[in-house]
Amino acid sequence: MSIDLRSDTITLPDDQMRAVMREAETGDDCYGEDPSVSCLEQYCADLFGKEEALFISTGTLSNQIAIRCHTRPGDEVILDASYHIYFFESAQTADLARVTLNPCFTEDGIITEAHIEGAINLKPRSAAYAVPKLVCTENTINARGGRIFPVERLRSLYFFAKERDLSVHLDGARIMNACVATGVPPRAYAAYTDSLSMCFAKGLGAPFGSILVGDSSFIRDARKYRKWYGGALHQSGVLAAAALYALQNNVSRLAEDHANARLLAELLAELPGIEANPDEVETNMVMADISTLGLSSVEFCEEASKDGVLLFPWTPEIVRATTHLGIEERDVRDVVRRLRHAVSRLSGRKTAHVSP
Repeated sequence: MSIDLRSDTITLPDDQMRAVMREAETGDDCYGEDPSVSCLEQYCADLFGKEEALFISTGTLSNQIAIRCHTRPGDEVILDASYHIYFFESAQTADLARVTLNPCFTEDGIITEAHIEGAINLKPRSAAYAVPKLVCTENTINARGGRIFPVERLRSLYFFAKERDLSVHLDGARIMNACVATGVPPRAYAAYTDSLSMCFAKGLGAPFGSILVGDSSFIRDARKYRKWYGGALHQSGVLAAAALYALQNNVSRLAEDHANARLLAELLAELPGIEANPDEVETNMVMADISTLGLSSVEFCEEASKDGVLLFPWTPEIVRATTHLGIEERDVRDVVRRLRHAVSRLSGRKTAHVSP
């Protein structure tokens, strides 16, 4: 049986979640009449200390709606080049919001006041040019191996942005991982944002959905754009019930994922040809460098799959492993045992190739 560490999105609803979905009370959410959706939205608004919340199908759509609400065509968004919105959503942002992305290139994904100031001063600013209107942050930072954006840095960034008439959106797809790892409550992060999105299908184990929170006027606009983009659903209470169950039952257990990721990094660091740093593991992701093995990350993942280990080729030299619901300590140890076989097989091939 394969052990799948490609992402924390691959989990399946357990029996308890399926029972909640089966028994969910539903209505037509396009008319605001689905009680399960309304319950989820109110719960999330309270959780993050915002006026309102909106249930949306995906994290990408949540981010795109947020950008659309905060900007007008031709405006500029400042963010780090490693963030999901830039790395994976630049085409969507150009198409839907028709804004320009001005990326910062940081060492760790934590953008600062200096980065924003530099981005603003990078080009001429007048009515004839793009006007910066939005700063996007991310927590946890996917491309940085689940790095946490510290709340104190977010606070400083937020007030700096406000002084320059910039809104702040937090792509919090995995914000609950940051909350569990730091002990900082969700509303503490949300307090230093104008909008925040969170995914239920990453880490929390739900099969579907994201939540977008903000003040009432922002959510009013977000509801309009959700409809425009074809994201308004009718009897979506079945899915909202699963999301609420995940939020109420699967948050504290994220600490297990973090511990398993740390253990995985420690064990991978002992394998020849694989470089992993346990000290860089803050939540549930491990980035491992396989460059010294003499093959690409795609080729390495293909080899690992032969031993029943599924990994994600993040860059040509880096593979990502993500721990999640359903992965236990014994699975982590089994993964490393299997990868040891794969590395040994690859080393044998390399030796045979260079032999006279």
